[in-house]
Amino acid sequence: MNLLAAGYAVSFIDLENEESDDRLEEALERSYQAIIIMFKRRTAILGRLLSSIRSRMSPNHEAGVVVMAERLMEDEAKKLIGRGVNRVVSIEAPSEELISAVESTIKVAPRAEFRTSVELEISLPQRILQALGQTENLSESGMLVRGFHHYPPGTAFRFRFTIPGTELVIRGQAEIARQTDLSRERLKGFGARFTQLDDESKKALEQALSETFREGLEIN
Repeated sequence: MNLLAAGYAVSFIDLENEESDDRLEEALERSYQAIIIMFKRRTAILGRLLSSIRSRMSPNHEAGVVVMAERLMEDEAKKLIGRGVNRVVSIEAPSEELISAVESTIKVAPRAEFRTSVELEISLPQRILQALGQTENLSESGMLVRGFHHYPPGTAFRFRFTIPGTELVIRGQAEIARQTDLSRERLKGFGARFTQLDDESKKALEQALSETFREGLEIN
């Protein structure tokens, strides 16, 4: 695995044939930046694994989770995005794609609760949809938006919003990274990853987040 060549320390753990949770609990006692799961077939241990990783008491609660799936299992694996899984990569994908997926999950910036109206311009196959949504939280790498739960990961869009109480405007391009898990997050919407921000927007975003973290206040 070229993650080793890229400078990452890697541990390999085979849980496929385990019938009890003893090895699973032992494996997850350590803290990892990212966890890669091979998904070749439906297995009961996968659900237990994700539940253990995302448990509030788990040292891996905030770890990035990447699933490597065989071609026939990719659609099934993508249903787990937002339910414990951050990214899905084909087993046949080049190693660079796996490294990129892992790095994108461990380099997610801290999030701040941040509610404001956001203008969306969503690129659909037949048309461009212009709509208004609401941010729920925000970071330097992305945002959580309430609404539009039915658009799949990978959907590209442009956005624009103003920092409340200021004249700071943030605009750029993003893509839907996941749909929210209604049972866990109590809202229908999507998580988005910023793909392009101009310099002024980056500075405005950094300033707004810096003030939010420093004051410990929610911006409404």
